[in-house]
Amino acid sequence: MKKLREQLSTMDSFKEKVDYIWEYYKLHIIGSIVALVLVISLISTTLNSEERFNISVVGENLIEQEQFTTDMNSEFPEFNVNVDYMNLSEPGINGLGFAESQKFMAHFAAGEIDVIVLEKESFNDLINEEAFAPLTEYVAPSSLDGEKHAVYTDEADVVYGLSTSNIPIFNKYEHLKDKILAIPRKANNKETIKGFVDAISE
Repeated sequence: MKKLREQLSTMDSFKEKVDYIWEYYKLHIIGSIVALVLVISLISTTLNSEERFNISVVGENLIEQEQFTTDMNSEFPEFNVNVDYMNLSEPGINGLGFAESQKFMAHFAAGEIDVIVLEKESFNDLINEEAFAPLTEYVAPSSLDGEKHAVYTDEADVVYGLSTSNIPIFNKYEHLKDKILAIPRKANNKETIKGFVDAISE
């Protein structure tokens, strides 16, 4: 800092001093600005964030349906539902594009997806990766008797998915019919998920 002051004292004009500082310290300046913006953004996000119930819908030819989100929040206002759509270019979870795949994996790994709705091919891909929690961790086994809900199991007959066709609020929408509802193994909001599954199953 002393060396900088000495160097600047030899310069006559303000412009010359600014040009000198920018030339030799621009990386430090840019880095400081970026760090400051990130800190402000993080603080703002933390202060203004609301706890949301995150549903990810994965499938082919999906068009975001704002009405579905509106209906969910109207019928289940206690959950503050947020719906994220991810399109597949082909059947199976590998049909996600690179950017969407990275986004999906990051949210999945962080436990930020509470419920996932997907077609059977993707469900089978992910169940082989042990990605889902057994539904008996969230609902009583007696409610999964197969009469009220079509259920999807692994080879050991552990129930991991429910058919959306038997869940009225999902079955109202063409893009959500004949899909499977599952719960990520790493999901963080376990108590909230229990309440949600109970609510949509009534």
